[in-house]
Amino acid sequence: MTAVSEDKYYEEHAALLGHVTLAWNDCHYMVLVIFHTLSGDSWERACATFCEQNSDHNRRGITRTLMKKVLRTKNDEPMREKTTELLDKLDKLAVERNLATHTIWRQVMPEGQVQPHPALPRSKELQEDFKSQFSRLTADLRHLLRELQRYEGGLAVHLDVTGKRLTGRGKS
Repeated sequence: MTAVSEDKYYEEHAALLGHVTLAWNDCHYMVLVIFHTLSGDSWERACATFCEQNSDHNRRGITRTLMKKVLRTKNDEPMREKTTELLDKLDKLAVERNLATHTIWRQVMPEGQVQPHPALPRSKELQEDFKSQFSRLTADLRHLLRELQRYEGGLAVHLDVTGKRLTGRGKS
């Protein structure tokens, strides 16, 4: 019977971290789509360039750099500002996402619940009620995902209307 109870805590914690991870990955997939839309490269080439970066931070960085090159006119300013706003939101959420994925967790006895390892220093950003913290983070990431999806559609239209997208760009 004890093993079932212990498994329950592991399963709950794995689901909590899994939801954060999936929502984070969904957002970064949309950053890739935005990078692809901005680049005008084939999907394969855009993916290769994006994925050769060794961190999500660097992937957001090359997207910012490309955005500044492509969206450089006064007419592009609203799109440039929106790109910056969305990537900044993801930057801010990265701190909590890193807490979820990089904290060393363990089952603490006698309670049996999964907690940050008690022998290691606890990050000051990790709240006592980390379950609520990570549930909110998941909700924030899912909301940001919808914003990124809407933005990418508008970006594609903007590039078409302003003539910044060459024929055949972006769709491979």
